[in-house]
Amino acid sequence: MRKTAFWVLPLVLILALDAGAVPAEADSSSEEEAVLSGGWELTAGDNYIWRGIPCYENLLFQPDVWLTYKSLTLEVWSTMTTSEKDISPRRQELNYILTHEFELKGMTIQNAFYYYHYIHQPGVPSTGEWIGTVEVPVGSFSLTASVAVDVVEYPGAAYMEQGVSFEKELRPPVSLSSSLKLGTGFSKFNETYAGISRSAVNAAFWENRLTWSMENGLTIQPYLLLSKTLDNRLKDAFNSRNTGFGLTVGMEY
Repeated sequence: MRKTAFWVLPLVLILALDAGAVPAEADSSSEEEAVLSGGWELTAGDNYIWRGIPCYENLLFQPDVWLTYKSLTLEVWSTMTTSEKDISPRRQELNYILTHEFELKGMTIQNAFYYYHYIHQPGVPSTGEWIGTVEVPVGSFSLTASVAVDVVEYPGAAYMEQGVSFEKELRPPVSLSSSLKLGTGFSKFNETYAGISRSAVNAAFWENRLTWSMENGLTIQPYLLLSKTLDNRLKDAFNSRNTGFGLTVGMEY
C-alpha cells in the first residue's frame, strides 16, 4: 500500500499543475480537437543499451503500442530477445507506462510512471520509476532535462539526463534527427545497477535517426546509437563504448 502511494501522489500533483496551466476560458469558435489517438512501433536492433548499461548484445525486437486520451498516454513497451533467457539478467522485460504531458510558457512538461517487469527472471524484482522531463525549444534546437527516481523496489535510486536535440527535413519525405545527452547516476542508482556506491556522470549518448514518412502514415527509421562510459570506476561494470543500430517501423492514428 505504501509503494502504491509513492507514485499515486506525483500523478495527482501533475494533474493539478496541468489544470492550472489551461486557460480559464476556451475559445468556443475553435474546432474541437481529436481527444483520442494512438500508434505502434516495432524496433529490430542488435544491442539494448539502457542508461549506458549494455543489457543485451544480440538480435532483439522491441514492440511498442500506445493510446492517448487528451493529455494522458498509456503505453506498453517490451524487449523480446532471440537467444537463451539466462545469458543476461535484465534483457527480457515488459514496461507499462502512464504519461501526462502539458505545455507551460513555451515548455513541454512530461510526468510519467514506468513499471518494469522482467520476464522469466525470478531473481530480478519488478520495480517502478517516476520520470519528469522538461523540453525547451531554442531556435532549431531543443534542450531537454529529465530526472528518474525509483519509487518501488529501490526507493531513492535517482538518475538524471540533460541533452540537446536537432531535427531537419533533408528532402521530403526524409528528415534527420540527432540528439546528444549526458547521463548522471546518483549513489544509490549506481550501487543498485553497477555495485558501486558513488555518484558520477556515467555516460554520454549520441543518437541519429533518418525518418522516411510515407503517405499512408507509416514511418521507417534507421538509427545509430553510440554510448560512451565516462567514469573510470564504472568501466568495469559497463562496457567503455557501445554502439547500437537498427530499424524502427511505426504508425500513428
